[in-house]
Amino acid sequence: MEIFHRRWADHGAIRSSRSWSMVLSQNDLFNNVGWFGNGIHHNPALRYNTDGVANHSGVIVENRIKGGTMAAVFEPANASITAGAGEVMVERNFFIGTEPTYYGIRSNYGNMTLRNNVIAQPDVLSTTNTYSRAIYFAENYQSGKTQDPENFAGPVEIYHNTIVNFSADNKTAKGDVSANIFAAIYQDQHHAGSGDTYSDFTAVNNLIYAPQTRNADYFNDPGFDLDYIPQNIVGINNTLPGLFDTLWGDARQGTATIGAAE
Repeated sequence: MEIFHRRWADHGAIRSSRSWSMVLSQNDLFNNVGWFGNGIHHNPALRYNTDGVANHSGVIVENRIKGGTMAAVFEPANASITAGAGEVMVERNFFIGTEPTYYGIRSNYGNMTLRNNVIAQPDVLSTTNTYSRAIYFAENYQSGKTQDPENFAGPVEIYHNTIVNFSADNKTAKGDVSANIFAAIYQDQHHAGSGDTYSDFTAVNNLIYAPQTRNADYFNDPGFDLDYIPQNIVGINNTLPGLFDTLWGDARQGTATIGAAE
């Protein structure tokens, strides 16, 4: 008698299909198993609202989330599912990549705030794709799909995050030069090419340290080879919530800073 079974887990540490009033706090999530690519291509450690249901809400705070193709994804499970509008707060987490990780966080949802997080990739050579995005907001995976305009009209706020990338992102798993260029915070274009996906997208006060990657502005210059490449996406913005007060209402210093403030 032959018994056939999966050799690897079908999902990562946490997969929430319908994330209504979801709170994920003070967990240590790790994923090192996958179900395709001979078990090398791992699943995300955290998957949020994979059914795409509307009116979802989540607070992801003070977790350590490590491993997977993406450490965390906030999106439907596949391209046939519409992303419904909801609200998500992601704050004071560590998102850490491993060899199979090629995005730190990927999202398909508007009305989402990511602040005071650390997104880090160690000096590893990717076993699947290059580590090309730390935070990636994408409209969806294929053209011709129905959309929820309310979802993509919701504001996306990304601020006070620290992004550290020690990997050599201009190389593929085989060591070949790749067309992928590291972009710390990125939003995709409409699948029709008509403009940015999210109508209200803010990325300020983030600190990026990526010493082995190439800045896209200088990628075609072979002489651009700095040991230290700090990138401040946008200048200081003092008006955002959370810069001078904590979740508990404690006041911080009056001087504006960039990067994770807590």
